[in-house]
Amino acid sequence: MVILVVFLIYAVVNDPRQSGNFVGDIWDWVTSAADSIGTFFDTMLSS
Repeated sequence: MVILVVFLIYAVVNDPRQSGNFVGDIWDWVTSAADSIGTFFDTMLSS
């Protein structure tokens, strides 16, 4: 866990713009996955 935190700090300090893009991409993926799961359960419950 400590190694992951150190790596994240290094990545942000080394190239903050690319790190921001990466975080944005991860956030888009998470929201898309949550939306897909919600759609799946809505479809299952309405059948």
